[in-house]
Amino acid sequence: MAKRKPVSAEVQEATDKAQVQEATAKLRTYHQLGLQLLKKRKSDSRRWADMQAICERTGLPAHQIRTLRAFAATYTPDDLKQLCGECRQHDRVIGLTVVKHLVKFDDKRQRAQFQLRLIAGAWSNVRIVAELKRELRPSWKGGRKPTIGEDKDGVLLQLKGFSISWRRWSERFADADDNEVKVRPADLAPEVRAAMRRVTETFEVLSDVVSKRMEQGDGSHRVTSRGRRTDAKSQIERP
Repeated sequence: MAKRKPVSAEVQEATDKAQVQEATAKLRTYHQLGLQLLKKRKSDSRRWADMQAICERTGLPAHQIRTLRAFAATYTPDDLKQLCGECRQHDRVIGLTVVKHLVKFDDKRQRAQFQLRLIAGAWSNVRIVAELKRELRPSWKGGRKPTIGEDKDGVLLQLKGFSISWRRWSERFADADDNEVKVRPADLAPEVRAAMRRVTETFEVLSDVVSKRMEQGDGSHRVTSRGRRTDAKSQIERP
């Protein structure tokens, strides 16, 4: 079989620009479809029928149809023009997956800054998700309050669960054979690794103490917060 000739820089550039042009055209089409959905009747039955029709016409799954509506509701025509312009400027192809992340911003200025950073930086979807969590993560004093068990048994179950979660996380983090883990303990500062070892030891002590207290309870069965009786050991040891 004859080897393919290497693509010249000019041809590659033209191909990239054509792909970007096609992607931005799709973004405009998606925005128009979203506007059509927003203008439809507000009854649930009619809206679902409209969504099904667009699914059949575009081949998009239902969850992406919802993204179209959010796209149209969040982005003004000027916002859409800016998005497409930045894609052309940086030769960046983005689709509905990236749009789904961008529409999560309530603050228009914050969204515009994040949008430019991800386009100019050619972020992967993994990087976008990580940066999005950092941007939108509530402060320690804000957000939803943590759930606390309704009784002593419920709290013991929670504490046991925290211990198991930390153990599983730390074991995977230290597993040199797990190729999906990109950062290793050796990449962290020595003081961080030392602190992690102390946390592991503390969780092991906590797990042992909690297990003993649960064994001393009245029987091995507990009533969950939902009111169902279940085996406590199987409940906490199940991954």
